[in-house]
Amino acid sequence: MKRLSSLLFWVLVFQTVFAQDILYVEADNKQVRLHLFDRVEDYNYLLREVEKMLPSGLFYRIQRSYLVNLQYVESYDAKSVTLKNGETLPLKAKDFQKAYHNFMFLVNR
Repeated sequence: MKRLSSLLFWVLVFQTVFAQDILYVEADNKQVRLHLFDRVEDYNYLLREVEKMLPSGLFYRIQRSYLVNLQYVESYDAKSVTLKNGETLPLKAKDFQKAYHNFMFLVNR
């Protein structure tokens, strides 16, 4: 497994992953899985550690095991979030609607 570094982007072994390229982050025990446009990468981190590294206005914890990049949210309802790539993730956060609307307000200014 690889380790991450840096606040705005992570320099990996021969590879850079920018926060804006991450669709969502999934926790899997003591690892995280970064879901990118074209691949999935696993790292030895806890989700809360990765959450601190990512821009808080861009990522939101929608459930205990998921951080979603708000710029890729297509739609949501009371139980799920659908991303622009068609994937659907479970939603448990009660204040997601407020966070998403705040994000959209900032983007559309």
